[in-house]
Amino acid sequence: MVFASLAALAGCGAAPGEPSASPAADAVAAPTLDVQRLAFALDRPAAQPSVVADAAKARFVLSWQERDAEGCAVLRTAVLPAGGEIGEVRDVARGCDWFVNWADFPSVVIADNGDWWTYYLQKSGASTYAYDIRLVRSEDEGRTWSAPITPHDDRTPTEHGFVSMVPMGGDRVLLAWLDGRNTLPPAPAAGHDAHGAASGGHAHAEGPMSLRSAEIGRDFVLRHEQEVDGRVCSCCPTDLVRRDDEALLVYRDRSEDEIRDVHAASYRDGRWRLEGAVRTDGWRIEACPVNGPALAARGEAVVSVWPTMASGPLEVKAAAISGALGARVLEGGEGVLGRPDLAAWGDTAWLTVWLGAGAERATALRAAVLDADLQPTVTRDLALLPPGRGTGMPRVASLGREAIVVWTEPKGTEGPDARVGTVQVRRLRP
Repeated sequence: MVFASLAALAGCGAAPGEPSASPAADAVAAPTLDVQRLAFALDRPAAQPSVVADAAKARFVLSWQERDAEGCAVLRTAVLPAGGEIGEVRDVARGCDWFVNWADFPSVVIADNGDWWTYYLQKSGASTYAYDIRLVRSEDEGRTWSAPITPHDDRTPTEHGFVSMVPMGGDRVLLAWLDGRNTLPPAPAAGHDAHGAASGGHAHAEGPMSLRSAEIGRDFVLRHEQEVDGRVCSCCPTDLVRRDDEALLVYRDRSEDEIRDVHAASYRDGRWRLEGAVRTDGWRIEACPVNGPALAARGEAVVSVWPTMASGPLEVKAAAISGALGARVLEGGEGVLGRPDLAAWGDTAWLTVWLGAGAERATALRAAVLDADLQPTVTRDLALLPPGRGTGMPRVASLGREAIVVWTEPKGTEGPDARVGTVQVRRLRP
């Protein structure tokens, strides 16, 4: 199990998690975002938070992972009512053989019938990236959970993760994941050592990573199991949204000549249709950047944000999926890390968060409200964080004009606390 070490916040000039503010800048900023810190004291090291909106009950559901005294991982959840405080913390599952990673981590989805679904990642072999998805369901809002099942049947000791999930009506949810079953090297000829998973070594990714999906309901029967795309980037997060009886998926593709632009696929009546690039960046990179797209929908409108380095330093871009206009650059330059997320905001706007360039070599967790044309109307820094992987992937969910943002940061700026992660929660309102 790996919990990423968190370096000290060197020279940030602010308390842990709080950016330095410019009074003069605040005085002229209109409109703005109101940011409320929510009390959330965790006794154990915690990281990999996520948040989902439960519109039917006007609340949010938080999830995260902790490390206990034995060094094992614990997946936990809590309910946060709109306008309220974080409720009782409940355990989902615990494991000493989990794959715990800063970029590939659990989230919750709420089916239309009220069932909660989540998952954890369990090691399946000696290779670092040999792990399976273990899916569980709760019929009582997280009080008790089912026995786990695995939504893929290949039984290969390869990577299965970066899961996205959406409700698809009734008790059903749709999930999509990166699937490494085709990455194993060919079987060796008789009398030769495999030097891979079969011999306990590292199963090198010689074949392509694929993107697969399935639907599941209360009966735990997997339906419409299929491959969405046979060649995709191997470790970038994916995202899914539902639009009426259809779903839309974004992911980082991988062409034969190593162009890794963000692509979309649509799902209807149990079948996928590849829609091509969201926008053509032409980012050629011969390794996975571990930096994927985010997606949000409101009615017929669907918007994506994503990072790219096609033009040099990393840029965070935004575009409407079905629009003909080019992508808008939200931020670009040295020190920008990306890792964006996105949510609908009110009737016409969008709220996005990403890791941008901060002062004094820090990383700024940045939030921006985008108008209907994806022009930023409000931008605010929520925290100053150390650069690197320890801060993970910030996540945002919204209910109307209220949003919750979660992320990982160190407990302190120096000493032992600088290397211990905890989960931060903020409420955003106009």
